Amino acid sequence: MEKNQATAVYINGDNQTVTAGSGSNISISDNSFGIISEKKEQVQLEIKIISNIINVNNLGNDTVYIYSNDDRNGSQVVNNTNLTSTGSYNYGIYSTGEVTNRGNINFSSGYGNVGIYSTYGGTATNNASITVGESYLDPTDSKNNRYALGMAAGFTPTAADIAAGRTPYTGNIVNNGIINVTGEGSVGMYGTGAGTKVYNGTASNPNAVIKLNSSNTTGIYLDNGAYGYNYGTIKSNGAGLSRIVGVVVKNGSTIENHGHIDINALDARGILSKGNLLGTNLSIIKKLWNI
Repeated sequence: MEKNQATAVYINGDNQTVTAGSGSNISISDNSFGIISEKKEQVQLEIKIISNIINVNNLGNDTVYIYSNDDRNGSQVVNNTNLTSTGSYNYGIYSTGEVTNRGNINFSSGYGNVGIYSTYGGTATNNASITVGESYLDPTDSKNNRYALGMAAGFTPTAADIAAGRTPYTGNIVNNGIINVTGEGSVGMYGTGAGTKVYNGTASNPNAVIKLNSSNTTGIYLDNGAYGYNYGTIKSNGAGLSRIVGVVVKNGSTIENHGHIDINALDARGILSKGNLLGTNLSIIKKLWNI
């Protein structure tokens, strides 16, 4: 954490369950955190965070409601709180462990908000509604792009990241609810890296939906060897839309489509497969039906 970042609740211990009760409230300023859990390397027992606050409506700019780097077996984040952003570049939940989200996340404001991000082999499951707005796309330098993502998993470093000592890692995300993509340049579910898995619905729960409500949006984006499954529905939602893609599968990634991809827009694709810049490392598409 940077020194100028404030935190409402900080947890750093062993074998704890911390609950934010339904009658409580957390107010978060810009560039700050609501709840942080940081694991101590010398302890073995996990930390559980449960947020039962009804609503948190003041996520302005560069905030994170729940952050946890506790990747030990049994660590959990359970969010039952409805989150609403008023600005840009916010994260609802950022975690390396197990996440269950039952709170509606409305991040339609501003630019580049991310509902849930799973890292370091964690698994995050959404059982509610997530809405994200527009991405910030820099027309002069794509390195400055900030994407709005409903759910995201994994991290693939650039050459500059590798030089700075950052290594790749994976994540796992499952959408059992609804993801609404309402702003241009934005993505419902994003996964990168070999070992990362992305599920829109499951075989036992095929009712998940990704709704693409704006032009220039993507339902699922898989990159650098990530593996995706669509058991639910990915669909465009509205008239006059264009440049919509149900699934992008890129750089050796794989998509299995067991569900429905229903795109009604100009210059649109159900599934778009790409290799690298040299046209190699092609991706894999399996079970191409219900498109």
